[in-house]
Amino acid sequence: MKLSSTLSFKDAKTRRQYWWILAGILLLSGIFTVLLLTYDVPVDLDSPSYKQVMLRRAHTVLGMLVLALCQGTATTAFQTITQNRIITPSLLGFEALHGALHTSLIYFFGTNALLKFTGAAAFFTELLLMTIFCVVIYGWLINQATHRLDYILLIGLMMGTGLQSMASFMRRMLAPSEFDVLQSRLYGSLSLVKADSLKLALPCVLIILVVLFGFSRRLNVLSLGRAMAISLGVSYRRNLFILLVLVSLLMSISTSLVGPFKFFSFLTASLVYRLTDTYDQKYLLVLAMSLGYLIIATAYFFMTHIFQSAGTVSVIIELFGGIFFLYLLVRRRNI
Repeated sequence: MKLSSTLSFKDAKTRRQYWWILAGILLLSGIFTVLLLTYDVPVDLDSPSYKQVMLRRAHTVLGMLVLALCQGTATTAFQTITQNRIITPSLLGFEALHGALHTSLIYFFGTNALLKFTGAAAFFTELLLMTIFCVVIYGWLINQATHRLDYILLIGLMMGTGLQSMASFMRRMLAPSEFDVLQSRLYGSLSLVKADSLKLALPCVLIILVVLFGFSRRLNVLSLGRAMAISLGVSYRRNLFILLVLVSLLMSISTSLVGPFKFFSFLTASLVYRLTDTYDQKYLLVLAMSLGYLIIATAYFFMTHIFQSAGTVSVIIELFGGIFFLYLLVRRRNI
């Protein structure tokens, strides 16, 4: 185990730096978790409402954890297999499908149908649709004799654009009151986390992560490129398909549970690459999960309890993520 850890870093100093950074992130994450659960509780300890308040806060924290686990690992793995640190799994069209589904519900069946589309049934329906979308489309593309990964990304981008255009047309036909109800579902928000959905999401995420970590060595080989992976004896098509399905499941769970977060995953993955210097995916994935949780927990605590503006958490994270994205595009180095 010591040898494996040593070979994953270029020298002992880099290895020690990684563990110090990870320890610091975990310590800060623990501090903010305690603050999120205990800071400024609006009811007394002996109040009948105390248990409900703490349960609600616990559900929010678990929602942050699921978001960080899904988006951090999915984006890191996706950027590895695409060998591109700019693009994210959003290119596969999950946010567009999420928006089109909710828009179609209110457009064809009215406001009541959208309001009732919550809980475990809604979560499972979205997860199933997104998974089928991925397996059918990308499974067929990968099995083609002339398949190329850039074609898969292009198809995903085109389908996502088509779904967004269709949803945009339907939104223009909605009444103002219906549009207001719909808007609350189209942006990522931790207030969307429901206890029954969380009970399904957390075990699913843990199982998927176990499988993903089991593929970490093959992910290391795939990061070398298609030709090199094949020459080393790795079944490129099969492993690419499995990894795309795992990424799709993680993004589907995250989007179904808390809504779309486009730049959060990009911000997390980009910071991970700058905090450590290693090729080994298992170390990158662990750091991505930890850092992702710290980012969302810190942002939620300050915006909710310090600035009293809980609804803007996702907006602030997306704003900083977008700015960082533009900064990297301008620099166009080490990305």
